[in-house]
Amino acid sequence: MSRQLALQLCGLVIAMMTVTNNSFAQQPSRVDPGSIRVALDGDCAVALVEMEAYVQGKDRYESIYRGLRYHFLSEDEKVMFDANPETFAVAFNGIDIVATYGLDGPLDAKTKVYGSGRNSNRHDNRTYHFADEKNFRLFVKQPSEYIARAKRALYLEAEKKRGKTLAELYPGR
Repeated sequence: MSRQLALQLCGLVIAMMTVTNNSFAQQPSRVDPGSIRVALDGDCAVALVEMEAYVQGKDRYESIYRGLRYHFLSEDEKVMFDANPETFAVAFNGIDIVATYGLDGPLDAKTKVYGSGRNSNRHDNRTYHFADEKNFRLFVKQPSEYIARAKRALYLEAEKKRGKTLAELYPGR
């Protein structure tokens, strides 16, 4: 096989993998899309990141990613989102990490509170959504602490689901 043909085949395989990976999150769900919560109360996530503006999206331009429905202004924004959803998706699936996890007390048995309205903040290239302006303002003062506590809570939740800690699963590490 010639070097040029090998390079063309590699390029084709990479292109196929990219299409497959990007479309994986968009696979049809067995769940009724109407029952899936809408992220950012329907505001376009791409407009929020790219234009720093809250603009109501249209449900005819919609993608489902990590259990949330995202609405967009047009097909262009939908394509941008689908190509790189982590850039635009809300962190922690739209959970208000201030209201849900706080900074003190036990992390287990917390009731999840979701963000609402236009109380969002960009931090380290991620969008965080809050239930109210008070939580938004608390987050802005100590974002790293809230994020670390929320990550710890999700880690503990995953351990509980597995039935074992990572130390038990991987002894000696």
